[in-house]
Amino acid sequence: MPWAKDGGSPYIEAVIQDARQKAQRAGSRFFFTWNVNEFVLWETFPAKTAQKDRSYKSWKVTQLHKPEHLEIPSTIHALKSWLETFLSDFANIYLGTTPLGTQLPDEKFLQILESSLRLRNRRR
Repeated sequence: MPWAKDGGSPYIEAVIQDARQKAQRAGSRFFFTWNVNEFVLWETFPAKTAQKDRSYKSWKVTQLHKPEHLEIPSTIHALKSWLETFLSDFANIYLGTTPLGTQLPDEKFLQILESSLRLRNRRR
């Protein structure tokens, strides 16, 4: 969750590596990191892969700042709507009809930076 110590951003390296290791052990082609506000689907990559070489796609899901926000009807609606979109997108990614992670290095950098800035702004 965004208010948890390691939940501020789905781009936190320790969280990514933990999820990647679990996916690799399971033989999964994909894994994800998610803090409810933003969901990132990653293609499982070797341990030493540089951040700029990682394939991923991210979705903005909602904007929660407190645990109580999970119970708001508009939040529940946003999550359900996003889930439908994600499942459709993931089916296309899995089937290979839509590529995963074609962002340029500067686009990736900006996504990570913006995700971190959203975290900072919420904590003020």
